Amino acid sequence: MKNLLTSILFGLLLTNCQTQNLSLTNVEWKLIMLNGTDYSTLTKPVTLTLSPDSNAAGHAGCNRYFSSYTQSGSALSFGNMGATKMYCIETMKVEDAFLKALGEVDGYLLTGNKLQLLQGETVLLEFTQ
Repeated sequence: MKNLLTSILFGLLLTNCQTQNLSLTNVEWKLIMLNGTDYSTLTKPVTLTLSPDSNAAGHAGCNRYFSSYTQSGSALSFGNMGATKMYCIETMKVEDAFLKALGEVDGYLLTGNKLQLLQGETVLLEFTQ
């Protein structure tokens, strides 16, 4: 009887758990950390959106940027980057560091609503949905 009750409770628990669809693409990711520094409260958020056709784009703080990307398993890299050419004195330092870090990415980890972009095992960038 105890095993039957345990099985029923476990079954109910499983049916009540909602599975979360983890998707790398078609999500606007907002930067919360860059090279260990918290950027979750930027007035102009830095964003990243990956499309299923291997194109990436977003807002780097001042300028819009675009790139191609390659993803295979947990490997991820960006190439052929470009950006608009406005100059915003208050955000250029963050923007330059962000674009540099993006070019150094070689992998990723997607957990829940967080995306970490890695170089080896080092987290360079962290985003949230």
